[in-house]
Amino acid sequence: MEKEITREVYQYLKQQKQLGVVSESFFTLARRNVEANLHAWLESRVVADLVPGFVPGLRQAFQEGRIDQIIYAFLAEITFGTGGIRGIVAFTERELKEFARKRERASVLRGPNTINEIVLLLKSTGVARYAASRSLSRIVVGYDSRVQGRFFAELVSALFLEAGLQVYLFDRVCSFPELTFAIPYLKADMGILISASHNDKRYNGYKLVSATGAQFSVADRNDIYENFI
Repeated sequence: MEKEITREVYQYLKQQKQLGVVSESFFTLARRNVEANLHAWLESRVVADLVPGFVPGLRQAFQEGRIDQIIYAFLAEITFGTGGIRGIVAFTERELKEFARKRERASVLRGPNTINEIVLLLKSTGVARYAASRSLSRIVVGYDSRVQGRFFAELVSALFLEAGLQVYLFDRVCSFPELTFAIPYLKADMGILISASHNDKRYNGYKLVSATGAQFSVADRNDIYENFI
């Protein structure tokens, strides 16, 4: 399947370049990154063990001819913005409904440029490493009403507990103001809200908040992003 997908990705990108939709530089970058990232995820035992729906989701997207979405999912590694990360969880309504029922077993198109179990665990590992480097020991985790928000919150909470952090996990959906109040109230060192803010229902992610309940300073944020995430 990997060879078939990379071949179709090449043909799609070549056509888009000939039509003037993408530049030569994007064509080269996309072809290289998609092939490398696709290979890494397909060969990873961690991905296979933690997300059994990954391969079926990729196969279904390929069979449905969603080459543009496959390129998007594997084009790059999702990056932090001003206050956190956000991205697509499900590209289609069918995927979103299946994810609501089956979570990690859902046949959803996942990749390093989407929000999924692997990406959240990788990014949260960076947050845990940052916390350890600053002797931070308490974190508040909340989630909003998006599909499987609690599942994602429990997933990253388990990672933080394994890393030695004390975790305060909301037992029901919460708003961003509730999270930012809870952090100083509980004398925690930071907080995360599983949310994608104003983005539509296909998206999720999380906002990272400092001990004061406000965003991290520019210097601290850059430190986290550049040295730990």
